[in-house]
Amino acid sequence: MRAAWCLAVALLVATTARAEPPGPATDACTPDAAKARQAGEVLRHYIEYVGTAELDRLDQAEDISGLRETHRRGVNWISALSCDAKALAGDERRAVAAVALSAIEAAKRVDAALKIEDSCEAADACMAARVCEAIATRTDIGAQIRRERANPGGVVNLKLLHDLGEQAQALDDLIAARKKRFVSARKKPFAASMCKP
Repeated sequence: MRAAWCLAVALLVATTARAEPPGPATDACTPDAAKARQAGEVLRHYIEYVGTAELDRLDQAEDISGLRETHRRGVNWISALSCDAKALAGDERRAVAAVALSAIEAAKRVDAALKIEDSCEAADACMAARVCEAIATRTDIGAQIRRERANPGGVVNLKLLHDLGEQAQALDDLIAARKKRFVSARKKPFAASMCKP
């Protein structure tokens, strides 16, 4: 999951790094077919990136600044394409217009996800609740591991112990990531006392 996310970011950054997106649209528009084709290609990668991004799981990411930067670039490319596509004709123009519409829909999904994250990052309670949820789940997994190890029937299910151990490790990583995001967003350390019993 994380590897796919990193690969998508690397692909989009590599694609867009070769040509910096133009700034936000201005009133002056001089259509350029070459730029329209380039924008269409970059936006295809942007759409693919948004499709692989787990926007409903941003709360599990350590840092979403890469997503924010990629989104900013994508929006700028969409804006530039609205002008440059006028230099194209026929099927090529329709194809680029279809890419632009898909990119706009992708940008709307990213906007919505970022707004949710921004509203959560603005409140201690929301950020702390995410950490506390992960801690509570990790505590439950730890109890299940202890229960299975002390199995009174005398037979320990090693596969179950292995699976629970993997879940515990994933939760430890998630807790660390959420604490880091808490500190980054709220500019203060997370305290266990923020978790309500």
